[in-house]
This record gives sequence, structure tokens and C-alpha cells, in this order.
Amino acid sequence: MYRIAVLILLLTLSCSGAEDTLNGADADSKSGEFRVLNYNIWGLPEFITHSEPERRISLISPILNDFEIALVQEDFSYHDFLTLETMHPYQSESNNTGIFPPDAMGDGLNRFSRYPFSDMQRVSWPDCSGILDCGSDCLARKGYTYGRHQIRSGVEIDIYNLHNEAGRCPEDYFVREESTDMMLADIAQRSAGRAVIVVGDFNLLARDPGDTPMLENWHEAFGDVCVVLECEQMDSGARREVTYFRDGDRIKLTALEHALGDKKFYDAEGQKLSNHDPQWARMGWEMID
Repeated sequence: MYRIAVLILLLTLSCSGAEDTLNGADADSKSGEFRVLNYNIWGLPEFITHSEPERRISLISPILNDFEIALVQEDFSYHDFLTLETMHPYQSESNNTGIFPPDAMGDGLNRFSRYPFSDMQRVSWPDCSGILDCGSDCLARKGYTYGRHQIRSGVEIDIYNLHNEAGRCPEDYFVREESTDMMLADIAQRSAGRAVIVVGDFNLLARDPGDTPMLENWHEAFGDVCVVLECEQMDSGARREVTYFRDGDRIKLTALEHALGDKKFYDAEGQKLSNHDPQWARMGWEMID
């Protein structure tokens, strides 16, 4: 009944022309804000995690509704459980359509949005390392996804979601560097002059000198919400989840609030719903005259 009621509410607001107000900006507003969730949900098969993934991910599902845009990683094997109670009118479809890896796992990258998005694309990394070692990254089709979100008429933000190579073998560093260079070049071409948000499980560790060149490249091109807001995790060398952003020619983005870890993502026994902490950011936008 709850799902039906919310769907009816969303339809009513849309038909009455009030959908923009629900999303934090009326049709004539030159500014607004929204929250974007960045979450690795640990959606690997049960025989790997031994963590009751169907139960865990079913509990994650309704929490996604607290965010205007939710971007997830490792949505591999339990996508139907993740969507059980999600109310976002715009959702990507899982691409784990094969029988054997990596197609059976897909890229694990999906998005849920109150705003329509277009040009949804999935891009695989040019290479991978490890099948049963070095992070076993070749068992999935890791990469990034892209979508152009229309916050309201005339306000568009290009949003990217990625999952990087995880291993720490020598070849993993080469793959991460190659993937970073490719993605930054893709963004420069596809999103030239546009406001951009990039989230994901970057697997780039400040405490690991091998990752330093990639981190420097990201920080040269984008602002890091956590760093801008001087969050508690700013100096953590183990931080993997990051939300990057930059202004466009017509849209200015501002980091307003940040959280890495949130008690709502725990079950009744106080256990985390994933082996990764959820990261979310409250972002402000403003049209530039």
C-alpha cells in the first residue's frame, strides 16, 4: 500500500505541474539543492559473502527513497531485491544478463533518480586484472556509467558513477591508471562546458603511493566534497568512496553537506547493511547569468 500511495502522489504532482517543487526547485527557480547517494551495496552472491544478501539488500531498498539521486555499485546479483521498495520514477536496468562471468555479473552500476535522465551509457574499463586473485576484478565488467539528469527545465547535470579496479597487485595499478586517464578524457569530451558530478568506489587510497598519481589527476580536475567541507574523513588514507564535482558554463554547484557512514544503513541488530559505508552529499545548484 505504501508503494502505491507514493506512486499516486508522484503522478498527481507531475500532472499538476508540481514535480519540480517536490524535487527542491520550482519551475522558475534559479537555484535549488538535492542529495546524491554513493553506495557500494555488496551485492555479491551469497556463497561469496555469507551475509544474507537478500535480507540486507531488501532493507537497503526503502532507504534509497531518502535521496533524490542514488547511485550504487556492486548491484550484481540481487537487483530485484534492491528495487522492491524504491519509488524513484527513473531507474536504470541491470546489465547482468549473461550466464558466465563477466556478463553474469555485469558492471553492478545502477542509478535511481527523481529527475529524468537521458543518454544513459555504460562504459567498460579497457582492461582488468585477476580472476581468482588480485581482487578478482575480471569476474565483473567494471567501468562507469553516465547519464544527463534534468533537474528542471534548462538545468542539466552530467552524473557519472564508477567502480574501479580493487586489487593491489602490480598490474592493478596499471589498470587503475589507464582507466583514470580514459575516464577523465571521456568526461572532458562528453561534458565540455557542463556541470558534472562523479561518484563511485574509486579504490584509490591516499595511504598507497601507487595511487597518488591518479588521485592527483582527479583533484586537478574536480573538487572533492569531503575536502571542500573539511569532513572528518578528509585525511583518512583508507577513503574509497568519493563525490567529485565541478561547475559548468551555466550551472554552479556547491557542496553543502557530506556524510560517510549513516546509522540508517544499519539493521535492527546494529549491523551494517554493506561492507562499505554509504556516502552522501547535499549539493546546491545555481544558474549562472
